[in-house]
Amino acid sequence: MSAESLIAEFGVEPGTGDRIPVVLIMLEQGALDNYVGYMTKKALVAYIHNLVFGFNDAIDVNCGLSLGGTFDTTINAYPYYPDLNYKLLASYGTLGEPEIEEIERTELVQILLNNDAEVKYPIHEIISAEWSGDAYDAEMGIISPQPDITLGEEFKTVRSSIPCYGLVQVKYTTIVHRYPLEITPRLNTDYNKYTSVVFAVYDGGLVWLQTEAPPGAEETEGDCFSGDTVDFGPDDDDKKPPTGEDADMVIRIDYCTGRELERYLT
Repeated sequence: MSAESLIAEFGVEPGTGDRIPVVLIMLEQGALDNYVGYMTKKALVAYIHNLVFGFNDAIDVNCGLSLGGTFDTTINAYPYYPDLNYKLLASYGTLGEPEIEEIERTELVQILLNNDAEVKYPIHEIISAEWSGDAYDAEMGIISPQPDITLGEEFKTVRSSIPCYGLVQVKYTTIVHRYPLEITPRLNTDYNKYTSVVFAVYDGGLVWLQTEAPPGAEETEGDCFSGDTVDFGPDDDDKKPPTGEDADMVIRIDYCTGRELERYLT
């Protein structure tokens, strides 16, 4: 089975094709919750408890998908200008309305002789910039007083007033637009079930991002609650994971809830 092609088409106004694209926005997919796609020690102990004592209690395993296999994620857009006129589109899935927030970040950056240092996100305003130790010139002499730190010419850089070496702790604010994105699994395909290309279009350029699904989501049958197979055989304690070879019994458990679906002797 083949997955549909992921194609994004866009055009420009006549006579503007010779313009050099300019990056004016940064895209980022929101982080998954801790332990998404992984079984915690607590959940593993609970599963073994069910297995040993014959219980069928639910096990809390976060697979990152909703009932029915829907993947809900967030696309964070960081415009370099707060009033940047842009449009966010997705090749697959449904984008919601954004929540706009000004957040504060602190980073430790290294100043080199080229004067500039780059932070992770576009800077809206520098709150403070403090040298972490001394600033040094090209001959490694200590500079006193320490150089001033200001916003650089690029949107993600800070600049020293004179060329030097040193570390600076920068506290700054950045503007983020958080877009909810809901992705339902593609049917009748063995891969790219949750892949979507999100792109921001604005006057002067285009920036794109390919989404990533939770670990193991692409291997499910389009439903997080479809279950998985765990094999147990003699002397399997030292095998990680069990190979299933020469197994006496096969037990199928629900990936998300941990409930036993079936068991049978081989």
